[in-house]
Amino acid sequence: MTRQPLHSALLAGALCCLLATAPQAVRAADAPDATQAQRAVRSTVSVSAEAQRIANAWADERADLQARLRDLKAREAWLGFRRDKYRAYIANQRETIAELERRKDEFAKVRDQLEPFLDDTAKRLDAAIAADLPFLAEERAARMAFLRDSLDDYHLPLSEKLRRTLETLQVEAGYGRGAEATDTVLDIGGRRLQVTLLRLGRIGLYCRAADGSLCAMWDRASGEWTVIDDDGARSVRQGIEMAQRRRAADILALPMGGAR
Repeated sequence: MTRQPLHSALLAGALCCLLATAPQAVRAADAPDATQAQRAVRSTVSVSAEAQRIANAWADERADLQARLRDLKAREAWLGFRRDKYRAYIANQRETIAELERRKDEFAKVRDQLEPFLDDTAKRLDAAIAADLPFLAEERAARMAFLRDSLDDYHLPLSEKLRRTLETLQVEAGYGRGAEATDTVLDIGGRRLQVTLLRLGRIGLYCRAADGSLCAMWDRASGEWTVIDDDGARSVRQGIEMAQRRRAADILALPMGGAR
């Protein structure tokens, strides 16, 4: 009887101890699984964070590549535009060069023909002056000497030779216009006289002695001064007054020398 209650008490005490220690045993058994779970979660979180970092890096790189691609496309378009422009420039320059070459060839031909032409023009001017009325002889002779020296100057540009020839032609052509009265000294009939010389362009050349004692005209045919009558002398005097602007312009009846 005594053992039975004691045994029951002992059994009950053991059961209580077992029940008391059971949760600790369960917790001790579950501890390794919780640690592993935490590690797994941490690993997953770490992997996710790394994946997100990689994704962000790739997104940044992609955006950078897209920006570079846009820049490259824009530069490609610009370079294409410049290429087309330079092609047009080059084509235009080639046309210009071709035109300049053509002009150069033409200028070379003109130059080869111009220099002989200028020399021939000077010779014809000399002949024309020699056959012309005898006025401003020294001035015209000096001008022609200067022109001949210019044409014979090796270092003088052809353009300057042309300019001087044209200038001489212009001056000589100017002598054919208008009337001019100048005072000079002439030898007429063995007499040296102070006269007023009247030139009417290249049509006629007349002179009147300062004292009015003589009037003469230049005869192209004979190359000499020929005394004219009183009517002619009166017209010469009137012509001199017109040239000197002391008389209104009017029609004059003047004798003409023969052609040479």
